[in-house]
Amino acid sequence: MGEIVIATGTPQVRDQRYLTSHFGLLNFRVGLRRDVAARVGQASEGQLSGLYDSIVELLDAGIEPDEAATAFPDGTLVGSDWTDDISLNDWRF
Repeated sequence: MGEIVIATGTPQVRDQRYLTSHFGLLNFRVGLRRDVAARVGQASEGQLSGLYDSIVELLDAGIEPDEAATAFPDGTLVGSDWTDDISLNDWRF
């Protein structure tokens, strides 16, 4: 499911640690850690053995300090430029 969402947006390379996409009209970005995506990709190709343990081990590495505002413990990332978004006069829409 995460791969579908990421493939739907405009691919962005801000960080080598995440696969991310930007949804321009919403000024919104979503992502998934590359190592988690790679392991899930292996599982979808039939390498299911040890999937749970592999994912837990990858996620135990934690969140980098500069990711704390947008990254989640499950390996996903959600972000926006909140300064721009808050100042948008969206009451017109």
